[in-house]
Amino acid sequence: MGFLPNGESVISGSWDGTVRAWEVKTGRCLWIGEHPGGVWTIAVDPLGRYAASGGWDGTVRLWELQTGRLLWAETTPGEIRALIFSPDGSRLASGSHDGTIAIWATETGRRLWTEKDTSGRIWALAFSADGERLASGSAGGVIRMWTSREGSLLWAISSLPERATCVELAPDGARAVSGTESGFLFLYQLETSRRIWAASGHPKPVRVVQFSPDGGQIASGDEEGQIGLWDADAGHLLWLHPAHQGRISALAFSPNGQLLASGGLDRAIQCREARTGDLRWHAAHEGGVWDLAFSPDGSCIASVGGDGALRVWEVSSGYEMWARRMFDKLLCVVFSPTGRWIACGGGLLTGTVRLWETHTGRLVWEGRTRSGADVLLLAFSPDEQELISGDEDGHLDLWETATGHRRWTRPAHPRALSALAFSPDGENRDVLVRCPGARSRLAPSHPPNRNRGSALVDL
Repeated sequence: MGFLPNGESVISGSWDGTVRAWEVKTGRCLWIGEHPGGVWTIAVDPLGRYAASGGWDGTVRLWELQTGRLLWAETTPGEIRALIFSPDGSRLASGSHDGTIAIWATETGRRLWTEKDTSGRIWALAFSADGERLASGSAGGVIRMWTSREGSLLWAISSLPERATCVELAPDGARAVSGTESGFLFLYQLETSRRIWAASGHPKPVRVVQFSPDGGQIASGDEEGQIGLWDADAGHLLWLHPAHQGRISALAFSPNGQLLASGGLDRAIQCREARTGDLRWHAAHEGGVWDLAFSPDGSCIASVGGDGALRVWEVSSGYEMWARRMFDKLLCVVFSPTGRWIACGGGLLTGTVRLWETHTGRLVWEGRTRSGADVLLLAFSPDEQELISGDEDGHLDLWETATGHRRWTRPAHPRALSALAFSPDGENRDVLVRCPGARSRLAPSHPPNRNRGSALVDL
């Protein structure tokens, strides 16, 4: 879930077969569009004129954002899994469950070209900055680069021996690393499709990969609890240490890249020197660690676990600065952009959102949402004035950060959200897609995948 700078409306799609537009300030539903079958994905054009939706019924639909009027609907083979507009908004690309990739003229809905990726369903699409190339990623672990106007295949990265379990883009956007079931890591140069290196080291499936902030190193965590650090340039394994008793559920570098924190199903949190792998300190929850985050200044770590506790740790020593135990389960934690606040969400009988003062542990406010609907997602607005939450029943709540006043609450959909996007009213543009597979976050035996770059992973 994410705010778009100066965003005035939110477009959402759901399994219930509707597309809805919401006014951010009031939560008022602006319009509702019918989409036969569930909605898998949504895209908003860069100029803020149109929203496109793709669904289970294999149709691509274009909506006028201001009015909700359906402009056109076209059908392709297979469920639509990915949508993206070209940078100038003149074309719309779609990717389907059966591997079909199509380009549409935005204004008319005319299909410009269609190609087929035989390696499996299309999970991700991306235009180049000039709009002349289109990249696609499939469930079979293949990345293909196409000319966006003719549909000619330029190259394909297809040498993965098996399905990728996790994928992460480097900070410079020029490389991507993937982990596999057999414990291999692969690093690719995206511009040329050249495989830079392939390396093995993990005895079990790799579940999490993470680049260091400068892109010079890669951390990896596996199913058995081992953590490795790799030289991103050469592919050399710098160290591999047994860290946790069981699956690694979270990895995070400190903002300066000198420390590496991890959390696992064994209830442990560990902080180690990234360069050597030497353990600096370890601590524990009374239940599996679900989520953790570094503060923006790198001075502390916040974590939530299956024990219903929010704990804040001093990075330099591992000293528990404070802990607050709640009677409900906690599933997500996030720092505000300045680090002044910590928000956590979860639930048991009722969904809850809580805001804490980072340095004192003082509970600033507590908000309750709905009975039987755990809060899964939290995000602060860039100016830190608002906090938005989303729960397992598809509801959205907007909170005033300073007071905890719930500005609005709306049943966005009768089922869990599958897609969400903020309108592009500012200079930057972000689109969030919430896939049904993300609901695995609720299952205690399957912690959420904290790998932020897993767009190509078969969910």
